[in-house]
Amino acid sequence: MDASSGYLKAFVNLNGTYYTPNIALSSLGSGWHHFALTCDGRYSKLYVDGALEDTKDAGSVYPIQYAATANSTLLAGRKPGTHQPLWEGTSLVFWTKYASGM
Repeated sequence: MDASSGYLKAFVNLNGTYYTPNIALSSLGSGWHHFALTCDGRYSKLYVDGALEDTKDAGSVYPIQYAATANSTLLAGRKPGTHQPLWEGTSLVFWTKYASGM
């Protein structure tokens, strides 16, 4: 989340370029929300509470690379005014099948 810009942003790196599907924080109601990010090698899609909110198109299909090394890190959010993550982990689940309805 980039509170300074007023958007929640997801970052996907395909072929050395970052694509950032996002949603305006002002469009979110109060309470908990479920966020999901999908990527098929071309389209990066951000869903909020099951609804598609934004899609970024890489223009071509690129191979999806999963860097499963000891140095791989998944970050979620950041502490205000810093680049320190609010949550840092190394566990992530990937599905190889399309979820219908999403």
